Amino acid sequence: MRRASVAIFPLLLATTLVAASLVAMQMNRPPDWQLELDKYVEYKGSLSFGTTMVQLVDRASRPWNFSRDMTHAVFGDGPYYRTDYSYSAEGRNGPRPLLFPPEDVWCVLLGRDRNSTDDLIEETTYTIVFVAEHQDLYNADMVIHEGASDLSTQAFVEALSRMGCDSVLAQLRPSSVHR
Repeated sequence: MRRASVAIFPLLLATTLVAASLVAMQMNRPPDWQLELDKYVEYKGSLSFGTTMVQLVDRASRPWNFSRDMTHAVFGDGPYYRTDYSYSAEGRNGPRPLLFPPEDVWCVLLGRDRNSTDDLIEETTYTIVFVAEHQDLYNADMVIHEGASDLSTQAFVEALSRMGCDSVLAQLRPSSVHR
């Protein structure tokens, strides 16, 4: 019996150390929505002049109010769901249509600094994107939905309010929103 416990102890110790290191690695990993947002910001930044910066992120308190008509383009590289655009030429595009409403939604206010060629004036434009987790019984993917092009329309502001993106709404002042 004593021999068995002497042989089992190193095995249990090794297993515990491996499990602890896996947990530590997982704790240092950013959440999936953040990884998806980072890919999108990098992709958009590579396509335009200027810098794209995340101004504010607000988790929707009522994501079930997010609908297809709030978005005009969908970005993602996930293997499960179809998107309009991929981040790379090798990007994957899944076979299934997106299911609505998504399980979770983050409303993201982005600012893009562009240099005007006429007067060398730096101008900031704002857009809203939604990082959404779509899932069915077996699969889930994070995708980016680009929001309306005019952030000041009453319909878009009401849609944000229904979703519970209150921090983003507070930042949307007509004087600071241009497109």
